[in-house]
Amino acid sequence: MKVLVFVFLLFSAISVQSQINLDSLQQVLIKTKVDRTSLLHYSAQMQAMAPNETDASHIIGEWVIKNADADSLRQIQATAHFILGKIYTAVLDFEQATHFLTTALSIAEKNNFYMIEAESLNTLGTIYERNEQNEKAVEYYRKSLAISQTNSYIRGAAIAEFNVGNTLLKTQRENSNTRRYAINLMLQSYNTVNKLKDTQSIIAQSSALGYAYTVLKNYDSATIILENAEKLIRSAGKEAGYIRHYTRVAKLYNDKKKYKQAIKSYESGLAVAKRFQIPRWLCMCYSGLAETYENMGDYKKANQFNQLNIRMHDALVSKENFIAAADIQNRYERSKKDNEILKLAADNRQRSTLNKFLIGASFGLLLISFLGYLNFQNRNKIAKQQEEIQRQKIRQLEKDKQLVSIDAMLKGQEEERSRIAKDLHDGLGGLLSGTKLSFMNVRETTRLSSESAKQFDRSLSMLDNTIGDLRKVAQNLMPEALVKFGLHEALRDFCDTVETSSGTKLFYQQYGARKLGNTAEVFIYRIIQELINNVIKHSDASQIIVQLTMDLNKTRITVEDNGKGFDKNILTQTKGAGMANINYRVQYFNGTIDIVSAESNGTSVNIELKV
Repeated sequence: MKVLVFVFLLFSAISVQSQINLDSLQQVLIKTKVDRTSLLHYSAQMQAMAPNETDASHIIGEWVIKNADADSLRQIQATAHFILGKIYTAVLDFEQATHFLTTALSIAEKNNFYMIEAESLNTLGTIYERNEQNEKAVEYYRKSLAISQTNSYIRGAAIAEFNVGNTLLKTQRENSNTRRYAINLMLQSYNTVNKLKDTQSIIAQSSALGYAYTVLKNYDSATIILENAEKLIRSAGKEAGYIRHYTRVAKLYNDKKKYKQAIKSYESGLAVAKRFQIPRWLCMCYSGLAETYENMGDYKKANQFNQLNIRMHDALVSKENFIAAADIQNRYERSKKDNEILKLAADNRQRSTLNKFLIGASFGLLLISFLGYLNFQNRNKIAKQQEEIQRQKIRQLEKDKQLVSIDAMLKGQEEERSRIAKDLHDGLGGLLSGTKLSFMNVRETTRLSSESAKQFDRSLSMLDNTIGDLRKVAQNLMPEALVKFGLHEALRDFCDTVETSSGTKLFYQQYGARKLGNTAEVFIYRIIQELINNVIKHSDASQIIVQLTMDLNKTRITVEDNGKGFDKNILTQTKGAGMANINYRVQYFNGTIDIVSAESNGTSVNIELKV
């Protein structure tokens, strides 16, 4: 029965009137008799609504959630949470999506609704992937896969398996073994959903698989699969749910230099995006059209679509809600820690009451016999030991909670740096690039005197310098080398840049090579970056030595200079933001920091991290 309810709601397709009058809808719901049939009916209606009807979907969803608050209706309630989460994910409102999906997941875990649990984990993985948190995305996809396989949920396993392969291919396609493994996962899943005749999954996976073949330059396979996907989309009447398909087809045509067909695909996608007024979809189409026209050499049209993209992007930044990097996980961790602390505190109160009773009973037993007294002493000692153990557990949990908060703060800083860097690159960078295109268009179409041409070229050169400076700022906020090539190349590039700009000689030495997680690499990069910047600003050093040593379970950082040194007592008297951030990052990895310095004798900073 549990499975039937979810399957019914997941695959229901009910024709609904577009642009539902919200006031009328609320009045209808108020008058509706609440029973299992009406709850299932409105859940299915919510599932079938178009992307631009999120307000109506939300009203129906909240009505179902409120009226399904009984144990016998709990699966309908969880399904309503899941459907709303899927709807908000589709329109890229990740804050609302996360709220409903995590609630659906919590209910599903408690009641063993394994299909809802698997689908919720898979969709949360999609949110992580859209926010470029690919490691967390794969983690959630694998959790969904494990639950689906344990419960023989074939469709859920196929979708999760495909998403794992797609994410691995996107992030590690340079590795031939990983590439083959990822493609095999995707093809295996694709064959499974075809056997199940799951049209919705076939369309989504055909489109994604076609895009993967395009990126791998296997254009023949990409063409066959994408054409099949388009036929299914049109026959199913599901254009609204597959806007990304048009951009993927356009990408294929762009790579094959068939620019007219690429423009036609982007325009098809743009028509759907305008019909449903989803800002992110509009940005995707405007940006693609600008790039295609630039490839064709039509700078005027490229500039027009670039300007439309910039305006829509600015509106999107002010309107759209993005989640923090680790927010989903941190919500769960903080909630679990708080619940454990409250439970242990309650246990302590119970034990304290028991101790009082034992003490009173012991005094009574003293009048009877000395043995009773000894027994009391023994019990009291045991109770105190247990109480101390409970207090230690509480202290440890509070410490873990602080670490979770520090984790969220530091990851939030890095996410904000990354977001600002992207906004600079995509927003202001796009605006400046568009301006340059306009200048070039004027240069090609206007005859200028010799003197005016020189002034025009100087202006164009100044614009190039401005674009270069903007890229340097974005690079400093989130180094491109760190994302593309890893920690060691990023540090080497940073040291070379500082040496060139400051005139200070830098020696970067690396001992051992070990792949770390994204968080560890970013934190180590920021620690070394802050230490080098402090030397450049304050020490008057002519030489800096940077050493990064990676053992099996530890990472050591050493930064030495031959500058003027300083009195270490100054660190306890001042609270600089730079050293505070270094200490937070060291504490996050349970590390230690040792500073050796004296005036006129240089400085040596030694850090050991347990990572």
